[in-house]
Amino acid sequence: MKNNIILVILLGISVFVDCLPLNDQEEDKSLNAQESEVSAVQKRDILQFSGMIRCATGRSAWKYFNYGNWCGWGGSGTAVDGVDSCCRSHDWCYKRHDSCYPKIIPYIASTSGSHPSCSITCHSANNRCQRDVCNCDKVAAECFARNTYHPNNKH
Repeated sequence: MKNNIILVILLGISVFVDCLPLNDQEEDKSLNAQESEVSAVQKRDILQFSGMIRCATGRSAWKYFNYGNWCGWGGSGTAVDGVDSCCRSHDWCYKRHDSCYPKIIPYIASTSGSHPSCSITCHSANNRCQRDVCNCDKVAAECFARNTYHPNNKH
């Protein structure tokens, strides 16, 4: 229960943060027509995953919370569909990198474009742990984009 409350708070913050410019640099870039499609390089922890999901799928991360048997905190049983399999793989990826504290480690990533032409980059400035966790999130967001979202699997 405590973990679910923390996730709800983090996702709530991510919805708010996604609506705000990240910094002055992003505002300056948005004025430049040549770079208007590129978001500023962002350094955030789990909130960054929300931005990757939005870019890759065009959906809010909220759509994936409590979806199937694996999306959200924890997870068990058989995946109900491809999206749920993405969540299971993401959980296992985080588990493989547990010593990196994947739920809280900040990393540097950028997104450009938007669904269906989103590009996600985990930057070379990341250390090994940051790179591994960023890649877990990137792979999951791209997996969500490749699979059909079924609203009836959200509970």
